[in-house]
Amino acid sequence: MRLIAVVFLLLAPLGIGCLAESEAVLFITDLSQLPDTTYEEQTRLSGRVVRSPPAASTPIIMVVTVTGGVITVADTANLHGLFDVTIPLITNASNDLVATASDNTGSIMPNPGRWTVVQIDTTNPPPTGAGR
Repeated sequence: MRLIAVVFLLLAPLGIGCLAESEAVLFITDLSQLPDTTYEEQTRLSGRVVRSPPAASTPIIMVVTVTGGVITVADTANLHGLFDVTIPLITNASNDLVATASDNTGSIMPNPGRWTVVQIDTTNPPPTGAGR
């Protein structure tokens, strides 16, 4: 019985450490400004992904994914957590962009970043209703 208790006491800290690795949260900071309205067909979002608590031993690969434009775009953050994505915008439309971060341990960003960018297409203006 003592042997089981000793083994449990020796392994318990390892289980706690593994639990903390998989329950980390990610957030995005130092974000670039996104325009509310643009004539450009794409926009850029850059910033830094931070993991809390930091990883103790496992090499962490963090990815930022942005949806809501023409296509879903993603970038793998560098060793300092920096990322930079170019988002193609749906023309003549309101683009509801959502940015999320995840890593290879299953950690996620609990509150995604959300922005609305209206793209105004000057080559094909929307009908105004004039002349009806």
